[in-house]
Amino acid sequence: MKKSKFNCVKMKRCGAETVEKKTRTMTGEEEYKFWIEQTQNLKQLQKLKLQRNKVQYVNI
Repeated sequence: MKKSKFNCVKMKRCGAETVEKKTRTMTGEEEYKFWIEQTQNLKQLQKLKLQRNKVQYVNI
């Protein structure tokens, strides 16, 4: 079995640390707005990726 160099726990902790740094000084309302904005950004990114990956079928 091939050993992967990818460490998902390390990736999760790094992401959590990044979010903590961004939200550390925010009020509850500011953090709420932050998460609303991040959710909208993620949905837009997912939509773009879905559109880009759509398979075009040709009628033969």
